[in-house]
Order: sequence, then C-alpha cells, then structure tokens
Amino acid sequence: MLLSTYLSPGSPELLQAHLKGLRDWNFHWLLGCTFTVGLGLLIELPEIVHDECEIWGKKSRELRYWLSPSIERKKYPKRDWVKHWSALGWVLIVLGVMGEGWFEAQVSKYDSALSNLTTAAVAEAQQKSAQAEAIAKGFDKQIAESNAKAASAEATAKGFEAQIADAQRDAATSEKEAESERLERTKLEAAVAPRSLSLEQQRQIRDVCRRFRGHNILVESYGIDGEAAALGTQIISLLQDGTGINVLDNRGRSFTAGGFDVGIHVRDPSGKDGDFASTLGEALSSIGKLNVHVNDPFPKTTGAFFGGGPAFPPGTVYVQLMIGVKPLPVLGNSRSRANNNTK
Repeated sequence: MLLSTYLSPGSPELLQAHLKGLRDWNFHWLLGCTFTVGLGLLIELPEIVHDECEIWGKKSRELRYWLSPSIERKKYPKRDWVKHWSALGWVLIVLGVMGEGWFEAQVSKYDSALSNLTTAAVAEAQQKSAQAEAIAKGFDKQIAESNAKAASAEATAKGFEAQIADAQRDAATSEKEAESERLERTKLEAAVAPRSLSLEQQRQIRDVCRRFRGHNILVESYGIDGEAAALGTQIISLLQDGTGINVLDNRGRSFTAGGFDVGIHVRDPSGKDGDFASTLGEALSSIGKLNVHVNDPFPKTTGAFFGGGPAFPPGTVYVQLMIGVKPLPVLGNSRSRANNNTK
C-alpha cells in the first residue's frame, strides 16, 4: 500500500499528527504480533515437557513392560492432544513472525516520513527565522533612526520649554502688574463713583427705622451738589416707605463759604431725639457703608445762604440729616471723625 493513500491534505501540523497516528497504529499491531509469537511458544511448552518425559521414562516403561506377565501387558496410549496444541503453536509463531516483519516495515516507513516532515518543518522554520531576523534588523535600523529623531525632538522641546518658562515668567509679571493696576483702578473708581445704596441696603435701613413712626426728619444737601441730591433721593424714599416718619425734603437749598460738611451728618438740634439720630446714623454707617457723623459740630463758615424751602414749625422736635460733600482719601490724613467709610 502506498504512503500517499494514508496522507490527508492540510497544514503540516495536521499531516504530522496523521502520520504519527498511522505509525502508532502499526506499532500496536507489531506488539500484537509479538504477543502472538510468545503465545505460540507457550503452547509449544507441553510438547517439550512431554518429549522430555518420554526420554527419561522410556527405559523404565520398557523394563516394566517385559517383566510383567503377558496377561498384564498393555501399550501406553499416545497423547494426541499434545500434537494438536504443538501444531497450533507453530501456526501462531509463523503468523506472528510474518506480522512482525510486515508491521515493523510499516512502522519504519512512517518513522521515515515523520523524520522527513520534521526536517522540512525545521528547515522552513529556520528560513522564516532568518527572514524574521532580517526584518528585525531593518526594524532595528528604523528604531535607531526614530530614537535619533526623538532625541532631536526632545532637545528641541527642551528649548521650547525654556522659552515657555520665560514666557510664563513674563506673563506672571504682566499679570501681577495688571492686577496691581486693576486694584488701583478699582480704588480710583470707588473714590470717584457717586455714593449710592443697593435695594437690599435700603430695605434693611427702612426696617431698622420702622420703630420711629411719628418722628420728624429734615433732609438737606448743598446747592448744585447733584451727587448728594441723588443719594438723598434714596434715603428719603426708604424713610417714606411705610415707616410713618415725617420727612421734609430741603435738598439743594444751602450755599456756604469757608467750610463744608464732608460726608453725612445726623444731628439732633433739640437734644430730645438722640435715639432716632444715633440709630439712623448707625444704620447708614454699618448697613449703607457710608461715612456718617452723629451730633458733631457744624463746620466753621464765613458766610451762608439758604434758599428757603419747607421747615417744621417752631418748637417741633426733629432730626437734621445733612448730606455733605463726598469725602475723598487724603494722603497723610490720619484723623477719623466717625468711622473709616469713605462714601
């Protein structure tokens, strides 16, 4: 039988597995034939034992045969079953030896085929390994070039990092200068911005003054001082918003020379409504963040002119609220007349 009839198409691994299976199958039959030969030899054993017994017991049997009376003489029967078993043993030995020869040849054939296949696989693997090594060398060259480029890029990047660090320092310096300028601008804007109260501040001051229902207040400011008049509008509005306080608006009717009230001044001319004066002054200062003075002396003037306007009847107890000129920060002025508010 040709070897090609046992081969199946497929990959070298499948072919190798198939050849190994055929080789193992023939080797098992070879072992079976060897066992058959051994069995045949074992079956020959009774004949050998019988022949040995015949050799050693022949003379003894002949002597007893001739010495015995004729009437007692008898022939010893032959043991035919020994011959039958001996023939079977020879048949098994012959078949086993022939089988051993045949299957030994098959095992050798498949061993040679496996060896050739292994050699071819090793050669192919070596060829692929050589190709892979050549490709790897090419990759090594490319990697070396890439590493050189990476080193160059890293050096360039370090140069850029130094430039970036310088730029960041410059930016930090510029940012610091810009912040300083912003703070100065904020201070300047706060200094020149008109005084005002937010809606929330107005509501809180109004709530504080609700307990002075029925009290009287006169709100004044200097003529042509629009900023003070605008702030007076907010104060008059909150004092008239459900508080029950009697408010007289006398803004813009006072002209003086030689001295001015700076900031807001709350005075109790009669000395009988100090609670209202101090409470209102405290609310305008703490809540409204305004520069407020309570019951301080009037400024010294060289002349004053009042343009008329509403007034309380003589003998009326009232509080006077003078919205003076907006205070500005003055270098070296350490005097604080009432608080540190600059509005």
